[in-house]
Amino acid sequence: MLDGIPPLLTALASGADASVPDLAREVPEEEWPRLLEIVRRHGLTPLLGEAVLPHGDTCPPTVQDALRTHRDYAMLWHRIQMNDLALILEALGGASIPHLLMKGTALGFMVYRHPWLRLVGDTDLLVPADRVEEAHELALGLGFKVTEEWADAHHLPALQRGSNPPIELHHQSLYVPTPEPGYALIPVDFSLLDAEAGTVDAGGFEARVPSARDALLQLSCNFGSHMEESIARPLRWVRDYAELLGRGRVRWSEVEERIDSIAPDLRTTVLMSLALARPFIGDSYEPALLEAIDGLPNPYARLTRVVSPRDMVHEWTTSPRRAWHVLSCLMGPWRATKWSLNKLLVSKAHITRQTGLSGDALCMRVYPIAFALHAIYHLRRADRSRGE
Repeated sequence: MLDGIPPLLTALASGADASVPDLAREVPEEEWPRLLEIVRRHGLTPLLGEAVLPHGDTCPPTVQDALRTHRDYAMLWHRIQMNDLALILEALGGASIPHLLMKGTALGFMVYRHPWLRLVGDTDLLVPADRVEEAHELALGLGFKVTEEWADAHHLPALQRGSNPPIELHHQSLYVPTPEPGYALIPVDFSLLDAEAGTVDAGGFEARVPSARDALLQLSCNFGSHMEESIARPLRWVRDYAELLGRGRVRWSEVEERIDSIAPDLRTTVLMSLALARPFIGDSYEPALLEAIDGLPNPYARLTRVVSPRDMVHEWTTSPRRAWHVLSCLMGPWRATKWSLNKLLVSKAHITRQTGLSGDALCMRVYPIAFALHAIYHLRRADRSRGE
């Protein structure tokens, strides 16, 4: 058990589901509301329900009801996603545009007992870069809408039908965080990824998914480049690693071979992400992987020393303090403060849309004080890897 972390959370993150029912029985009834909130925030609620619901005496009736509701929601969400995905894949097939599912949607089919156990916010679909615009136009012709005129360097603006989960069409899949906030793309020809890909039954239609080692590279890129943002859910990401590495679906030597052959610049990002997951699933790491992690250069090694498992479980939230903490390891405290303030200024309209808070409630005069306090707090605090 990791210090200060409920054993049930550690078991869910590491894939030790068989031990979850007994651990759930040990949770006091008054602790369940807080525990459910942590599990929900990390995207593990369907997995918890799958582990405990077959055993009726593992948790209070109110908790069982909540888990059933979450399970039904996850299954419905997945069905809606698959209905929309089937429409797009049929159109892509008619136009002979190849595709690969990416990230959480692909992992749900590849490594989980049921795909809906791996919650996702959207569906990520990779197509060749020279045909992504054509694929986007085909989706628009099916009735999908661009609900927000925003595109990233590796995907076009998200597509959506009504209030259904969005779908993003990507033209690049691998990228690395940079010393400045953000990331740098690593162009990889689609055919190289497609050559190792496989096919899954997505519920009445077939979809292509990457190889296990390419899925691990995508997972590492996604987490490493979004560590300071609210989309990072560390325990769900650790569980993905546990399924890929701990279940023996891919060995580190195979991952390293892939990195060396297509994108050597990925090595540091992958190792940094695996180093952060090490306290939870390090027992499944091969000696060569542990040796490589121990050789990580700064500032990435500093980040893995400073961010403790307790931080990841309890404090990795949408708060500015967590974003500042991660960035300060990579950039230094004062540049991290400056960048975080700038991001809040730029993102004010987006925050208003997402939270419903008025512009007056997001007055920028408040933030310099808040970030100054965060900076002082962290600069005076000892190395967090020693725990509290």
